[in-house]
Amino acid sequence: MGQKGRNRYLKYRGIVIEMKKINIKIPQNQQIFLSPSGDKIGSLLEENEKIFIQYFFTILNQSFKEVRENCRKEVVRRALKFSSKFDPNIEEKICSTTQYIIQSGHQPVFFHPGIWIKNIFLNEFVKSPLLDKCLGLYIILDNDNCKDISLSLPIIFGSGKLSLKKINFLSHTPTPDLPFEECPLPSIKLIKEFTEILLIELSHWKIKIS
Repeated sequence: MGQKGRNRYLKYRGIVIEMKKINIKIPQNQQIFLSPSGDKIGSLLEENEKIFIQYFFTILNQSFKEVRENCRKEVVRRALKFSSKFDPNIEEKICSTTQYIIQSGHQPVFFHPGIWIKNIFLNEFVKSPLLDKCLGLYIILDNDNCKDISLSLPIIFGSGKLSLKKINFLSHTPTPDLPFEECPLPSIKLIKEFTEILLIELSHWKIKIS
């Protein structure tokens, strides 16, 4: 690795790659940090596609191109199968000849707005007319062991002191020492009970929830 000025250069397999130093400012209220910028993502997808075309190696006696296409088809098939549980007409709403798959994901736990924004951005991004052949996927691929899953809600004591109250969703793991992706889904009954508890707790804040 070499350095010239403020930028750095990395040599990989005879190819010199410039690594630019970027000064990043912390986003303020109602601001989002996005890198690269949204208007460049389309060209980056095209650039990635050109790079993939140059791959000629094999995996278990199959060409990379064949393995990649088979994996893409299987991922889309399984995503449609799962999504059809919530929307029976999902196949009619997506492009049948997907050119690009744009993927996001996270652990299957309660997460903060900084994680939610990835899903919101992905949903809006694939609606762009410039990307009419894109499919957005949210995937859970996590090897961490499933531990207690809870949600912390703000509460105010009689003295006016603000604190957090822990509401358990899964107080114990029915199948310990298993990664998230191997754990069974919680029952509908458990989800409803948890939701009712949350609504009761949030009612103290006089929050209107539709």
